[in-house]
Amino acid sequence: MPTCGMVPKVNLINKCHCDHESKFNKQMHKHSPPRKKCKRYNTLGHAHELTFSTYRQKGYFEDTFLCDLFLEELDKTRNELHYSLWAYVVMPTHIHLLVWPQQQDTYHISQFLNHVKGRTAGRYREHLQQNAPEKYARFLVLFRGAKSFRLWQRGGGFDRNMVHSKAIYNAIRYIEANPVQAKLVSAPEEWKWSSAYARKKGMGVLPDVLQLPIEMMNPQKQRIGIV
Repeated sequence: MPTCGMVPKVNLINKCHCDHESKFNKQMHKHSPPRKKCKRYNTLGHAHELTFSTYRQKGYFEDTFLCDLFLEELDKTRNELHYSLWAYVVMPTHIHLLVWPQQQDTYHISQFLNHVKGRTAGRYREHLQQNAPEKYARFLVLFRGAKSFRLWQRGGGFDRNMVHSKAIYNAIRYIEANPVQAKLVSAPEEWKWSSAYARKKGMGVLPDVLQLPIEMMNPQKQRIGIV
């Protein structure tokens, strides 16, 4: 991992954390709780560290088919919507991403998330319906009087804007170290569904080479938009 040299202190422009998971650990309701709204900052030049989880933190991504499917949609979405993908890891119960929008005018991080999560859930639902109907039934959740397929936890998850190189490099190390911290592997590059593995092997969904955009060199000159 490259070093950063002398950099300013970490500047966390926005920290958006909608913590539904802790509520579920304390109290299991028949219906999902009201969705918490999460303000996002779509500021040009900012990178986004994103975390989102499976429904009630169930180990759905223990299914390697789902892991591969998610990475397919992630790769497709970053190309379609023009995002650099600097780091990622697919854990059994949640996902970590570090992305940078390449757009020169406007972007919406919610659109990026909706594409990745929505397409993954849709394709996986169809796969289970056709190939594993008994397993499909386990994903049905009663909500407002009707059963619906639920892969993801409702809510905004975690979204942190970043502009400083030190924070960005730290985020990459943190994201890729998740499988080691969870004692799933002994080194980051051993976890198949991660940017560390893809970078080491030179295959799969390769992360983009991290070249910090010029916008990040002078974050104090940027105006932060709240949407």
